[in-house]
Amino acid sequence: MSVVSSSVASPPARFRSPRASVVKTLIYVFSGIVIVYVLAPVVMLFLASVGLDSASGFNAERLTFDAYGDIPGRLIEAAGISIALAAATTAGALLIGVPAAFAIRGSSAAVGANLYAWFRLPIIVPQVVIGLALYQMLTLTPVGVQLVQETFLGMWFGHLVICTPYVISVVSTSIAGVKDSMFEASSVLGASRLRTYCFVILPLLRPAIFASGFFAFLISFDNVPISLFLAGAGTSTLPVELYFSVTLDLRPYIFAISTLIAVFALIASAAWGRMVGFRALA
Repeated sequence: MSVVSSSVASPPARFRSPRASVVKTLIYVFSGIVIVYVLAPVVMLFLASVGLDSASGFNAERLTFDAYGDIPGRLIEAAGISIALAAATTAGALLIGVPAAFAIRGSSAAVGANLYAWFRLPIIVPQVVIGLALYQMLTLTPVGVQLVQETFLGMWFGHLVICTPYVISVVSTSIAGVKDSMFEASSVLGASRLRTYCFVILPLLRPAIFASGFFAFLISFDNVPISLFLAGAGTSTLPVELYFSVTLDLRPYIFAISTLIAVFALIASAAWGRMVGFRALA
């Protein structure tokens, strides 16, 4: 019976419709075009970093890696600040966003919808407006001025505002797929509500939590508008430093460090997808 049903469900290749083969080929071609479109800027960055001369422009005959050795120390220091800030923002966004998603799941339909819409407001409001509003709020007191000017706590708070909604959105979508029977079965077996969340629901949500944390890290690392308003002396992030460098003078080392950032993002995405599965990142 299984052999008959499998043969019916999957006909031999010679009996398949030519239209299906054409559609499959078109999908592969379109996917290849998208991949080339996404990776082409990275390739151009690399070519510019090894062959850009400030006097004669791109020169393919004199390729050199000197630009990678000419990266200023301030950009390397700013990269360390960006990584530390993104890691701290990811941790804070997960600590706030995951319980908030659980609260939305446990609320009534009307309350949950209102909470979800409220938490998503920072995604809708332009980040320039959010950065200006946070700067105005934090600098109203001397303590706030000190936080903005001497530490990156002001930027951390601002990045939390824009990264937490993404965590809530991803985790809430995953929680919506958890059936009530999971809670009922756990309750029948004697588990409390807290133990159900910790030992039953959280393992099911692990891919969504990892994916939302990955998104929060990239969003924080790449942010410019809020960091422009809240960056203090000695706490500027790498995107902000690159922004000012590009506006003042376009040097080859800018292409070099941009290439390193792009390669780092590709490697991180591949490694993360390998650990949690690319479906969790989709």
